[in-house]
Amino acid sequence: MRARPNEDENNKVLNDEFAITYLIRLGASPEKTSLGIPLCGRAVLLKNKDNNDIGDKARETSFSGPITREQGFLGYNEICKMLTTPGSQWSLVWEKCHQVPYMFNQDKWVGYDNERSIQAKTEYAYDQGLAGVMTWSIDTDDFLGVCNGPKFPLLR
Repeated sequence: MRARPNEDENNKVLNDEFAITYLIRLGASPEKTSLGIPLCGRAVLLKNKDNNDIGDKARETSFSGPITREQGFLGYNEICKMLTTPGSQWSLVWEKCHQVPYMFNQDKWVGYDNERSIQAKTEYAYDQGLAGVMTWSIDTDDFLGVCNGPKFPLLR
């Protein structure tokens, strides 16, 4: 959502707030601009399992989930299943500047959006007078309700 204070100048542009401000400064009409919110996460394999913060070094390869089967890409349906499986070894962290969760287990790391981060992004879009938000893609939400909650938790 926002840059962290300790990010270098190259990374301060990798967030929603910078992108929306930049587009509007270039002449985009807020009322014609939507903020995109993915219903999936990005997965990496860490170079060092003890360095698991956002921005820590990762390998060039990643891992895939059982449904999407694409390295580096996990649907929220896969992510929530990993977190709610009995005996799960995943650690969950809320990053307050970016206003998003991430999770890690040994050298596996996943950044994603959840209900809380989507609410924050939706409120941001409203406060900026944007046309709204859009999501992609509906088939990566928990559409079967297998993660101990209702169907389509992110779209709610």
